[in-house]
Amino acid sequence: MRLFVVDDESHARRAIHQACLDHGGVTVAGEAASVETAVPLIKSVQPDAIILDVVMPGEEGFSLFRAIDAQLPIIIYSGHAGRALEAFEAEAFDFLLKPVEPNRFSQVIGRLAQAIEQRKARAGGRPDNKASLPLRIADHTGYRLIQLDQILAVEAEKDFSRLLLASGENCFATLSIGRMEERLPNPPFVRLGRSMIVNCSRIDRIDPLDNGRGHLRFAKNLATLEVGRAAHSIVKKIISVP
Repeated sequence: MRLFVVDDESHARRAIHQACLDHGGVTVAGEAASVETAVPLIKSVQPDAIILDVVMPGEEGFSLFRAIDAQLPIIIYSGHAGRALEAFEAEAFDFLLKPVEPNRFSQVIGRLAQAIEQRKARAGGRPDNKASLPLRIADHTGYRLIQLDQILAVEAEKDFSRLLLASGENCFATLSIGRMEERLPNPPFVRLGRSMIVNCSRIDRIDPLDNGRGHLRFAKNLATLEVGRAAHSIVKKIISVP
């Protein structure tokens, strides 16, 4: 795996070099001390991922998200724990707190290697195991892994999303409903209108309501969702309800 490090502090860049050596199988393919100098170098080096400081001279680190390939994973590397929420909202791959801790670095690199392999599989037209992998989401507390079969539905909450889980828990994510749709496999997850995604594999039955509406009832769960006429019709066709 080839990383590109963007940090104005030379000792911080050296720490990442050493962490890569200690971990094994990871190299620093390039580095820069500012966003301005990083952009052309990243395009030339074409690394697998970027480790990015936030506070630097000139443009702040987050501006790099707009300047490069949106699919390139970016790990925020900062000495300010309070910047973690901004990293999650910017959809950074992960957050490393300075000074880098070896176990934490290995944990992040392990997940990163898995994500890169999936991306290469999709780019090569090969099937991947997306449907069997947990969904990694960010909320105000940090990252969380959720097994896909535990997600019953996703509902829009302004610019964020609310996940209804089989446990009965409501879990909030900093991703919009549109971005959630991109990350969930279809099938079994199906978008119903502007504000809802449902896991059709977990629907046990549909109880009809007035005016063509319906109640979705999920298998082995007491949770129900009321849907409108159009969504009711879509779900009936998918799960073959007469």
